[in-house]
Amino acid sequence: MTPNPRESATPSRQPAAGSAASVPDAGSVPAAVCRTPRAPLTADVVKATAEKHGVCTRPFTMEVADNTTGELRFVPVPCGSTVESVCLPCARKAKALRQQQCREGWHRDTEPETAPAEAPSEAHTELLEFRADLVARFRELTGAEQLDGEGQA
Repeated sequence: MTPNPRESATPSRQPAAGSAASVPDAGSVPAAVCRTPRAPLTADVVKATAEKHGVCTRPFTMEVADNTTGELRFVPVPCGSTVESVCLPCARKAKALRQQQCREGWHRDTEPETAPAEAPSEAHTELLEFRADLVARFRELTGAEQLDGEGQA
């Protein structure tokens, strides 16, 4: 019988990788390495940085299509959470928005009393008629039949 080169005559008693016996002696590892604190995880660093700069820590990804080119791109959208333990920056923004809405009176049950609108004066009416005449004349001269909202044909 020929010996298998992978097997030795005396089996070695090496511990499995990761077991307690495979950890080197304290004397063979420098003391500075033993006292080095564990580095923070990447997710923790990203969350802390996002909170520091006041951006959402749990954004949703939305797919946005450009209608002219047909190009698709992904846009991060804030989660909008109102709970600080879930997303601190979004909760702070929501709180600030609610405070502003209360200052503006959005919480009221009844509408505030407003004075009725005044009838347009003669000057307002003349100005509007003059503008309509200018637009009509412009369309005659340029041959533009219909203008969009920005005044372009």
